[in-house]
Amino acid sequence: MLPVIKPAASTGRPALRAGLAMLLAGGLVMAVAVLVRHGLGRPIDLRLALVLHGGLALALIWWWGLPWWWRIIGALFAPAVGLALGASLPGWAWGIGFVILAGLSWGAVVSRVPLFLSTSAVWAQVEALVPPGRVRVIDLGSGLGGFVLHLARQRPEVAVEGIELAPLAWLYGWLRARLTRSPARLRFGDYRRLDFGAYDLAFAFLSPAAMPDLWTQAAAGMRAGTVLVSCEFDIPGVPPARRIEVPGQRALLVWTMPGPQIPNQGD
Repeated sequence: MLPVIKPAASTGRPALRAGLAMLLAGGLVMAVAVLVRHGLGRPIDLRLALVLHGGLALALIWWWGLPWWWRIIGALFAPAVGLALGASLPGWAWGIGFVILAGLSWGAVVSRVPLFLSTSAVWAQVEALVPPGRVRVIDLGSGLGGFVLHLARQRPEVAVEGIELAPLAWLYGWLRARLTRSPARLRFGDYRRLDFGAYDLAFAFLSPAAMPDLWTQAAAGMRAGTVLVSCEFDIPGVPPARRIEVPGQRALLVWTMPGPQIPNQGD
């Protein structure tokens, strides 16, 4: 039986926990507002309430050990919304905000894959799974390019690529690669158009909705003995060969591919 690496602490699905933290913070702020209203006879200052929400959300997210970007989102979400609503922003400012949001979340619209960011702890575990020698690795949905640049830096003999459908995320990763003169290749496009048979290891941090189609494509194209790695999300009906628990994420799920075939997921 393959070993399972236990984490110091497991945090479950980060996005769900971060959302729950913000909801709980909102409930606590409402309770404080009610107490202030009854105790002092006046409503709580809105600015104070927004700051309090951000602090409580940050505390909960920090306590659950979620990655740093969730802490920033939790701390700034309510104050940013309050500032935007109260600032009487001009139309062009809302337009720029929409463009930025669309540029970062286009993958969720087209391929049902939002922008998820993995951690350096995940990168190190995936790096350990990369076979020795001059192999090819692909990051399916490479986001801001963190894993791709890390692997190119740590394993210069590996031909590593990333592909990303969100334009601004891809551009950011591409610029990072150019500015640091990394040999990593950051491609703009849809991973569903790739030839999976060209790679020895494929790494994905996608979404539950994308996993059945990912398995169909990987099983039909990847060569025998190559490796498919998913961060957090499993494939219905296809148990992984190995499960690696990683602090700050749910798990890495690892499949060793049997060779090109069309799997029957109903088994």
